[in-house]
Amino acid sequence: MSIGAGGLLGSNVQLNSGQTVNVSNATTINSGSILTLNDGAFSSGLMTNNGDIVLNGPSSRLGGALSNNALVKGSGRVEAQVSNNAGAQIRVASGESMRFTSAGNSNAGRIEVIGGEIEFDQNLVNQGATGNIVARDAKLRFNGGLDNEGSMGLSFGTTDVFGDIDNTGSVVITGNSNATFYDDYINNGITTTSIGSNAVFFGSVSGSGSYIGGGTLFFCKNNYYSNICTLKENCEGAALPAFSRSRVHLLGPFQSRPTDRHHPHRDRHQSRRSYPR
Repeated sequence: MSIGAGGLLGSNVQLNSGQTVNVSNATTINSGSILTLNDGAFSSGLMTNNGDIVLNGPSSRLGGALSNNALVKGSGRVEAQVSNNAGAQIRVASGESMRFTSAGNSNAGRIEVIGGEIEFDQNLVNQGATGNIVARDAKLRFNGGLDNEGSMGLSFGTTDVFGDIDNTGSVVITGNSNATFYDDYINNGITTTSIGSNAVFFGSVSGSGSYIGGGTLFFCKNNYYSNICTLKENCEGAALPAFSRSRVHLLGPFQSRPTDRHHPHRDRHQSRRSYPR
């Protein structure tokens, strides 16, 4: 089946709420053609997208297996296993939310989340050389973990990153931005935090990679959201990788004792709130 000029459904297909199309064989969306799901559902055994797929509502469903060579954008649920190929894009804009439920997802193109939220229930591999994840004022949920072999850039505003990260590529936090990594972070690549930017790590941090840039790093060792972070005056034997021109704060559970309440090195403006998951 093809979506395009001369195809059974034409080059501009819209499925509204309650409308469903299931294709048992292959589907190709031709260049210049658009499939729009207005809370409708479309599924195909294998779908090759050379045009636009627009998810236009939280009840939109895209199923099967998707090889994306062009653009997928909007709000909805992608139940297909996704290969986002080199040069292709997945876009989530401000106020939008896109959720991927299948396993075996890979990105060799660009995943762009600007003011929105993206969620992968299963694993995602951000492939080397061309794989790129960019976010600003966003929520990134990698419930099955992210293998970052390529690059991830977080700029301006505040971005929350959930799920275990295995970085063998590059992670950059820049533009006076704040990034919080809530789960385990394995760094065997390069993590850059630019001057004026902050990165907070709540999970365990390991790996032999490097941390560079002039920004500030906060390591809440063994904290896991329920305890209060407090500044330690030194690393107290923690095994951490090499740092280059970054400010490093080692954080840990708050302990109620006089030396904690009046510690001369503690930031007096530091919050004593807990961090719920």
